[in-house]
Amino acid sequence: MLADFAPLALITILAVLEQAYFSLQVIYARRRFRIAPPAVSGNEDFERVYRAHLNSSEYFPMFLSVFWIAGVFFSQVLVVCIGALYLYGRYMYFKGYSESALKRKKSSRLGRWRTYDGDSQRKIGAGSLPAERNVKLLTAQVALFPDVVHFV
Repeated sequence: MLADFAPLALITILAVLEQAYFSLQVIYARRRFRIAPPAVSGNEDFERVYRAHLNSSEYFPMFLSVFWIAGVFFSQVLVVCIGALYLYGRYMYFKGYSESALKRKKSSRLGRWRTYDGDSQRKIGAGSLPAERNVKLLTAQVALFPDVVHFV
């Protein structure tokens, strides 16, 4: 019975190791930029590493919950493949978010969907649509989800 869950356990262990790696990157960034705990600001490069770690940590419990529930009740092979892709995408996100905006290269397609443009705080790729289409999409979202879409 336990052997049936070995692939799920493997991805879970990899996910925990990835979170540990992200935590170590924050520790190394604290040392490199001389940011003493509990401070979380002071150097822009440190703040990017710290924020990338927090963004990843915020979604970790949700990932594990959905991953295990889907693995137990649905196709385990599919869930393990999606879990591995998620971990790769999360790593690419961390790597891209942590780099200076001037040093960033065009990321792979999988990593780019989570990468944010630091100047405008919008997802990269959203501005590639024509302006009219963006307005139509926004109008459709407001019509479909009036309680969810809020304007600041």
